[in-house]
Amino acid sequence: MIRPIKKTDLDDSLFSLLAQLSGEVTSYDVDHLWNEYTKNSNHITFVDEIKEVGKPASIMATSSVLIEDKFLHCGSKVGHIEDVVVDKDIRGTGAGNKIIEHCIDYCRDAGCYKVILDCSNDNVPFYINCGMYLSENCMRIDL
Repeated sequence: MIRPIKKTDLDDSLFSLLAQLSGEVTSYDVDHLWNEYTKNSNHITFVDEIKEVGKPASIMATSSVLIEDKFLHCGSKVGHIEDVVVDKDIRGTGAGNKIIEHCIDYCRDAGCYKVILDCSNDNVPFYINCGMYLSENCMRIDL
């Protein structure tokens, strides 16, 4: 079941999942993280919660969406999908495609004229399978 993240989701299991994307998370302050997250109304994080019989629900996938208001195109909007991660134990089951579809639908409902995301070259085939295509280049500088 895909749903918006809740403060109670900010625990070791979520950060272990996120570590599969970008490395170990050693410490965090839940109250601080939640307060910063809730300051931005153009940002939403979704989680896909899986419930097995006799076990508590667990988050097996997550992704964030940022909605950018543009001056370009007469004040339209662009959706940015970020921080997509599916637990390594369920990759290949369709969970990744499901959360990406959810994010795209969210952007469509928000009135976005396009959705973009950056990914590694290794992940390009996955996103093509989700209906996306290569366009332009991504540039960055680490600060």
